[in-house]
Amino acid sequence: MADKQPSEEVDENQLSMARTLGTSYRDAVSYMATQVAHTGDTTEAGDYVVGFAQEEAEGTYELVEEGEFEWTEPDEENCHLEVVVMDAADGRFVPGTDVTATFEDGDGEYGPFELPFLWHPGLYHYGANLELPGSGSYDVHVAVDPPTFMRHDEINGDRYGERVEVTFEDVDVETGQTSAVRIRSDPARRSRTPTEAKRPISASRFAPRMSVDLEFGEDGLVPAVAQDAETGAVLMLAYASPAAVERTRETGLAHYYSRSREELWQKGGSSGHVQRVREVRVDCDGDALLYLVDQEGGACHTGYESCFHRAVEGVDVAADGAGASAEVTTVGRRATSETYHDLVATLDRHEEDATGYGDFEKYVQFQEAVADHLAAVDDGAPASDAFAAADEALQQRTLSESDFDRAREALAPAAEYAALREERVAARERYREARRAVARELTAADERVADLERLRRLAAADLDAPVDRLRDPIERCDERVREAFRSFRRSAPAREVVAVADRAAGTPLVDYERPPERLRRYVSGRDAGRETVATLLEYAGYSVSKLAHYVDDPRALKGAVGGNRTYLEGLDAEPLTVGWPPPPAAALRWRTRELIPVVARIADEDCVARLRAVRALPRETDYERLRESALARAELDADERERIRQGELGAELASARERRERLAAALEEHPPPEELDA
Repeated sequence: MADKQPSEEVDENQLSMARTLGTSYRDAVSYMATQVAHTGDTTEAGDYVVGFAQEEAEGTYELVEEGEFEWTEPDEENCHLEVVVMDAADGRFVPGTDVTATFEDGDGEYGPFELPFLWHPGLYHYGANLELPGSGSYDVHVAVDPPTFMRHDEINGDRYGERVEVTFEDVDVETGQTSAVRIRSDPARRSRTPTEAKRPISASRFAPRMSVDLEFGEDGLVPAVAQDAETGAVLMLAYASPAAVERTRETGLAHYYSRSREELWQKGGSSGHVQRVREVRVDCDGDALLYLVDQEGGACHTGYESCFHRAVEGVDVAADGAGASAEVTTVGRRATSETYHDLVATLDRHEEDATGYGDFEKYVQFQEAVADHLAAVDDGAPASDAFAAADEALQQRTLSESDFDRAREALAPAAEYAALREERVAARERYREARRAVARELTAADERVADLERLRRLAAADLDAPVDRLRDPIERCDERVREAFRSFRRSAPAREVVAVADRAAGTPLVDYERPPERLRRYVSGRDAGRETVATLLEYAGYSVSKLAHYVDDPRALKGAVGGNRTYLEGLDAEPLTVGWPPPPAAALRWRTRELIPVVARIADEDCVARLRAVRALPRETDYERLRESALARAELDADERERIRQGELGAELASARERRERLAAALEEHPPPEELDA
């Protein structure tokens, strides 16, 4: 999923605030799944990150009329499922979708259940109370339909357009009901704070499932060392919270927790110097982490490859002083801009708490945050004097509003640098978008050239060739195959129909979808498999009590047949036909060779003989000339035929090739902005 970009609708500050909201929401999801609910997990799918949490069924308020609520306790329901749908780009909650969930175990499928939006004081989500057979291991299938709300922003708004389906396998579901006063069997688990947490790292699409216990410190953090996976160089030391570890494993990008800013942060989130994590290792005591990473750019905020670029004697031990110097210049400008914004935000956030003789702890936190921000700016960085003056204004034993005003005034030169850098960033983005536009035009030019070359090839076809010599035997054969399959599907036992589909799917050139394993096992091993497909589909629509009069295991049939209704209803003969226009001669010979034994299982000898006659057409006719004529007749519309007749294709093709070459040259002459900075 592509990140959102600054546009006429949204600037970088707004996008940053959106990402901050998303980080908070992700933390709330993680806390719900790991500290409150019985179980939970997340996975990325399309434009979304989809997650769930499972608890016992619980009471909810319902608005019965304006201003009047009614509290409803669960009746027969014994499971409460919560589903979150987050924007994969920034982590914010996505409202307005239709969400359904289906549970599946060895005995059948339960659902689909509709999950409406649910208000929660700590976590907006979709959810409902459900009824399941009992506690146990289930696969949970969640489907998210595209929301119908309007979307702002021509650059970023074309998202959430496709339905996504995800499966969480082997979910340990605990059924039951909670009373209005929520009491858990393990009260300590309910009251545990994040800093007391000691839980296995959650699994994700990024890394294999883990069951290693981590010992987070009293502050809820563990030290995390980043090491270059290729060179072994130690790059940096930071700290990770449970949420940071989870985000690292979910995204494959290194995340840490800032002790000064008290927030989750992604390495390189603003600088672009991301760390792509290959593996997360845990030390023998479980109280420290090692991230093996592929580092983009310098790991250190000063621009060096590693934060450990100095010996204790003060000697610089960086391997490439010249390269580091150039990088330091670039990073220095970036540090000026980022530190300015961070420092202004800190002033705004802490002014009320840190002034006067109020909360000394808040005063200390504020001074530590300022020191942390200023540490990112070297003495030689742009506007370093402005930061020094602002720091001097704030180094008071007791701070007043006037001290904060003086600090803001001192930062004016840094504000100018920040504005210039933001304009540079915007200019880079305009340049990048211009290259993207040219790249899109180049793709269109490639497609245009390919289409004209196709027309030129078809123009050479003999449109008056007697294609009926191919069409008649192929179409008569295909129709006989369709008739035979309809009769076979209508009267044969379902196990035979599924067996034929399984046989056809095992041949490379027959485009048949292989039967679902659960369906195949059911019809081949149960007495109900002797019934026709139509009968089984009818049975699947019965209630469990009614179905018990017809089969020995109603739930097994509803799961195997009802859960695969779409597959069974879609079985037809089209993959067993040759089609028109026909394939090239070699493909026809191999395809019919694979079709003959499959068709022989559903049709009489006359139908099989017709298929053999089709296989012989390349030997008995001027097959390729007739096929080219058939392709031309099928693919050329009236306008294209007129262009061919007028002899315009040659000039059009030459012009299209010339345009393609100009676009390719333009991209070559204007490299990506990353290469311009190199």
